[in-house]
Amino acid sequence: MRRPGMNLVAGVKLGLLAATCFSVLTIALRLIGGSKRFEEFGISWLDAVLTYYGAFALGGLLVGLLLPLRRFALGSITLGFVGVFPAYAAFTVQLRRRDELGAGDLLLAIVFSAVVGGAVGYTSWREDQKQRT
Repeated sequence: MRRPGMNLVAGVKLGLLAATCFSVLTIALRLIGGSKRFEEFGISWLDAVLTYYGAFALGGLLVGLLLPLRRFALGSITLGFVGVFPAYAAFTVQLRRRDELGAGDLLLAIVFSAVVGGAVGYTSWREDQKQRT
């Protein structure tokens, strides 16, 4: 079993990898389509990239803290949720004016995080189980 410090490092590395993947896509979209699409949403491409790195680094840190939960299916689903929630929450805040934010926006971030993160977490757990047998 890894030491907690190693789990934190592994979690942050995973978060930074995810941020890099999303950032490459964002930069490609910017190069291909220009900045108009980003401006329509009221966010610059650079703000999107910085948000990916901040949010996924935080998500990775939280995953690292909770990494022992990955032994269980529900624990892995929880890790997936925790890993992506900071990104969904950050973009929810960025894409809405501060005075327009409401409970529905938070609920939407929670639902997306549960569906996407939960699916990623469960798939990861299932693959781990296949490798162990």
